[in-house]
Amino acid sequence: ERAHQHDPGRGGGGAGGGSVVTCRVLSEWRSCCSPGGTATVAAIDGSCADDSPGWPLRNLLFLAAARWKLETLRVILLREEKQGGAFSPTRSVSHVVQLPKTKMSEEALLHSLPAGEGVS
Repeated sequence: ERAHQHDPGRGGGGAGGGSVVTCRVLSEWRSCCSPGGTATVAAIDGSCADDSPGWPLRNLLFLAAARWKLETLRVILLREEKQGGAFSPTRSVSHVVQLPKTKMSEEALLHSLPAGEGVS
């Protein structure tokens, strides 16, 4: 687990003070849920298109719906500047996604993952 104190003078963040961002491994997803039951995840988005996320987000959304049984997921997509390689607060986006219910069984889901890569 890592905590990072956000410096509002360096872009992003809210007015009137810093915010704390805590990074956790995916197996600790429950600790990332708000009281209303919405989990928040952040992912690096390598998409060059400003209006659509890259394909890895699809896999993350499926994991959240099928394995975690979430109905709503807040996704923060971190995007790099088109030139320069630094993450950009102006290109990064946040979405709240309504997830569909899935009928994939727990056993089928676990067998679809490579050995040792299950995420509870």
